[in-house]
Amino acid sequence: MAFRGWPDAGEGATGALQYLLKRLSGKKMADMDPEEFYDFSHVRPYIKLEDDGLRQLKWPTNEIYYQDASDSSQNFMFLLGMEPSLKWRTYCDAVLDLAMQSGVHTVVHLGALLDAIPHTRDLVLTGSSSDAPLREKLAELDIRPSGYQGPSGISSAMMERCAAKGLQFVTLWGHSSHYLQTSPNYKVTYGVVKTACRLLNLELDLKELETAAATFQRELHKVVEEDSQLTSYVKKLEARFDDALLSLTEMPNPEEMVQELERFLKDQRSGPAGA
Repeated sequence: MAFRGWPDAGEGATGALQYLLKRLSGKKMADMDPEEFYDFSHVRPYIKLEDDGLRQLKWPTNEIYYQDASDSSQNFMFLLGMEPSLKWRTYCDAVLDLAMQSGVHTVVHLGALLDAIPHTRDLVLTGSSSDAPLREKLAELDIRPSGYQGPSGISSAMMERCAAKGLQFVTLWGHSSHYLQTSPNYKVTYGVVKTACRLLNLELDLKELETAAATFQRELHKVVEEDSQLTSYVKKLEARFDDALLSLTEMPNPEEMVQELERFLKDQRSGPAGA
């Protein structure tokens, strides 16, 4: 499962799930009526102008797909949704009850978040699981749990309801540089897909996505190099990131780094000497 909105920085999570759907030939089996789960003044539907000139209203979607493999141990269901505004427990129960009726025993959540990390370093991935063997697999893949505490998202509600229903749960997050406001972020998508495949013992050809990630990274380097202030900020992040790895301590406080980024952007808008 992956959700648009807050847990989908740079569309890294939904992009990963859409890629898996494409490679595994997922077929749509159901969708959910959004009426009960969204504040439409906050998550607004979109008007789309069709070729014939008519306007069509697009509501927030939660679509469920399945992939029926020849090997029964490799059968998957997929939820591509939008993080709900309302009735999180009811929403989770509706999704998980259908999953259990379909024989699902393990729920895998893919997420992407903004973090105070430089884009010039290897992708940071964090993850956790309620299942001991899955925790061991995450550790083997060098995926560490996050030390974050604070306001949470739908994945935590899913984790709680999975525990109550006896379902195994694992969550995997790709970390996107917080100064990037570009979508899609193919670097994050590729890293999440590659790690999810290793976690689930899936053998997929990822060359297309790997090439897209490499192209994205090259173009990003060009953009950053053309902005001296942004280049300076990235170098500062690199130094802190490398020091944190060398000392094996926690990464810098994200809130402090966001405040520093806000000061950087304010100075950039102001121009030289506050002009």
